[in-house]
Amino acid sequence: TETIDRMRDYVDDKLADQFSCIPGVGKVRVRGGNEVQLHVLLDRSKLAACNLSVAQVVQALAENNVRASAGRIRESGREMTVVFDAEFPDIPALKELEIATAPGVRVYLGDVAEVQLVSKDVRQNAFLDGTEEGIRIDIVKRGDADTDEVVRAVREKFDFLTENGMIPGGMRLSWF
Repeated sequence: TETIDRMRDYVDDKLADQFSCIPGVGKVRVRGGNEVQLHVLLDRSKLAACNLSVAQVVQALAENNVRASAGRIRESGREMTVVFDAEFPDIPALKELEIATAPGVRVYLGDVAEVQLVSKDVRQNAFLDGTEEGIRIDIVKRGDADTDEVVRAVREKFDFLTENGMIPGGMRLSWF
């Protein structure tokens, strides 16, 4: 079976979108599992050696299309929210992001920071049948939507996803 973190990522990235585009659905909430976030831990001495500031690193991230909320940069007791939406296949690729240049020298994010994906604090767990850890999707209808129509459309999407192999191996989608 898939790890709970991978399930959470899949549900967040793929399934939630499938349900949120249904007419009448106002919000889709994902519960359970460990949501991961990007942490960029800057090394002050390395920044100083490269004559860089935290603000310059944040600016370089912004200039490289790093936009969606992902985590925080911590430096000297200060935290800044980092956003991340660029197409980096993995952490090593992100470490290779060029953040500054000097005559004859390029500075990469990995040169001045430790970059890691870490689990956010788990605030809610979800269980199937009270014992098996899982991910829960809460679908909330818009106030002006017809309840019966929204439930019918959500059930149709649920059936389509389960009957057409849209759920990866090791995962199952259950209706409650």
